[in-house]
Amino acid sequence: MGLGYAAMAALPPWPLMLLVSFLQGISTGPINPLINTVLQRRTPDDMRGRVLGLLTGLGLCAAPAGLLGAGLLLDAVGLQTSLVTVAACVLAIGLSTPFFSALRELDQAKI
Repeated sequence: MGLGYAAMAALPPWPLMLLVSFLQGISTGPINPLINTVLQRRTPDDMRGRVLGLLTGLGLCAAPAGLLGAGLLLDAVGLQTSLVTVAACVLAIGLSTPFFSALRELDQAKI
């Protein structure tokens, strides 16, 4: 995802921007079913409703807050700088994942 935002930060022509967006969506789309599978299999049965409800609620609250933040960022620094900032943040998050023990444990046979 971060590479897609970085490519868009170059402000390519409109058709290329659409192609990058399409490829970004195709490449990141399969992640959501994997996340849901891991959540459902690793959450104890008696807590599944609470855990999934909490995560859904947080997601529904985070989306408008993220859009508000993106709008403020766009207004403050412009499109290109905003895309570079988002790309850097997404790449930093992606590159930091090997350092989280919970993510390393996903390879174990609990799934």
